[in-house]
Amino acid sequence: MERVLVLLSTYNGERYLREQLASLFSQELPEGTELRILVRDDGSSDGTTAILREYEEEGRLSFYRGERNLGPAGSFLSLMKRAEHYDWGEERAEARTYYALCDQDDVWLPDKLSRALSLLFGTGKEEAALYYGLPRLVDAELRPLPLRRDAKERMLDFASALIKSNSTGCTMLFTRALLLKINRSEPDTEKITMHDEWIHKGCLAIGGRLIFDEDTPILYRQHGNNAVGCQSSGGAVLKRYLHSLLHPDRIHSEMAGELLRAFSRDMSPLKRELSEEVAFYRRSPGASLRLFFDRRIRTAYRKRNVLFRLAVLLRIF
Repeated sequence: MERVLVLLSTYNGERYLREQLASLFSQELPEGTELRILVRDDGSSDGTTAILREYEEEGRLSFYRGERNLGPAGSFLSLMKRAEHYDWGEERAEARTYYALCDQDDVWLPDKLSRALSLLFGTGKEEAALYYGLPRLVDAELRPLPLRRDAKERMLDFASALIKSNSTGCTMLFTRALLLKINRSEPDTEKITMHDEWIHKGCLAIGGRLIFDEDTPILYRQHGNNAVGCQSSGGAVLKRYLHSLLHPDRIHSEMAGELLRAFSRDMSPLKRELSEEVAFYRRSPGASLRLFFDRRIRTAYRKRNVLFRLAVLLRIF
């Protein structure tokens, strides 16, 4: 028997929320699979909570309001903590529990979860494993967009993920073992980019199993209110890096430091070495040069690699 708990974070999402929920209720799951939905509202001021209350009264989901606005990363990490103690009622020793992250404005195609479950099939009950992939990009009216993310962005190796982790949270399904590892990590959300990148890098750091899907059955809506868009064209990548040059936050090296603090004991010697190199490169000119010339830390994209090394030289990575 398999159980899936969908973790949905909302914030002023009334416009698309019913459509997203309808797509969750329409999932075609393998026989015997139980699906539940747990929602955390991050302080909405529109009609979002009224919609959630309506569905909760019908017994179709459970929701709670956060004590304060945490932003998307903090809200999802809070949800994961809550999910750890979710009451499924009757306890079944043979049941395998999986967790799926869900945005408030997408549409899941009917086979979204069944496909992910089939690809995770065979994962050990105590194994940290993560399914994720490339979503299908659409505009606000669900019309396909010409922008297509390159499968090279899978970033299945830890070294390239230290530069950039192209993982989209709404595609993710992961095991309870990984949930527990992430929950114990207690990241400082001021030092990580987003929750999905933390989950992805955390799974890589501890040697977990990663399953990448080049065509995840989800319509990933791009619109003006997205917390984080899916802009991965060359121009968009360049624009983001130029912004980081003008407004340095050193978030990537700080995130490497967080990975060391949280997962060092579970890392291989090589992963620990690479993490230390990124986390502490600003300690001396020599450390910066070592990272600049270290060809082990690179992505599949030449432009991104050039911009990464420029950021290292300027000590703003």
